[in-house]
Amino acid sequence: MLLVFPLTAAKIVGTDIFHAAALLWVAGSSYLVHGNVDLGAMGWLLLGSIPGVLFASKLTVRVPEGALRVGLGTVLLASGFRLIEFPGYTILVPVILVLGGIGAGLTEHRRLNARAVAEA
Repeated sequence: MLLVFPLTAAKIVGTDIFHAAALLWVAGSSYLVHGNVDLGAMGWLLLGSIPGVLFASKLTVRVPEGALRVGLGTVLLASGFRLIEFPGYTILVPVILVLGGIGAGLTEHRRLNARAVAEA
């Protein structure tokens, strides 16, 4: 989505989180109507989606674009390895997430250094 649509990363994250929460409500309601749902789990998921959307929408506006892109890419990569159950994924996924966090931090550090040099 970052490559195809002319939106900032923060808007895409907010939109994606909102759509995920809406999909959760629709899917949960459908399963409820058909009697195939764990009401406790559904309630906690639905309840958690509201502060999740509010918190993430506030956070993504404050995170710089480059670091947010690195973070999104990292989470998607780790999710993909977990989804296909790549050999050694129990160790690989946390390693990918830590390296992605370091990469996002380095991206922000490089941006701040470039800005400091430009101001000097």
